[in-house]
Amino acid sequence: MTESHGSRTLAAVSALLLGLVAIAAVMVALYAIRNPNHIELGAPWPVASELVAAAVIASLAAGVREQRRRARFGLFAFDAGAALVALLMLAAVAFVLSFNQL
Repeated sequence: MTESHGSRTLAAVSALLLGLVAIAAVMVALYAIRNPNHIELGAPWPVASELVAAAVIASLAAGVREQRRRARFGLFAFDAGAALVALLMLAAVAFVLSFNQL
């Protein structure tokens, strides 16, 4: 594939990552608001994970648009790495919030 044409595959995978991060961010935010175990995690961590997820969602949205115009594997690698970081941060917050207090 040449660099001058868009890649539907990269755009589709970027869109899939976008949806995955967006759904995970919404689910963790709702769980953090509900906080059924009354865990005092501290304000910075849930907020930081949501802010990182929002930045990654914006980056992925721009990446999907750019991949449709022109295939850029470096941009895809950056977006995939950023999505992984956001998902790990969201997972860490959800994991800590899932502990039962004794």
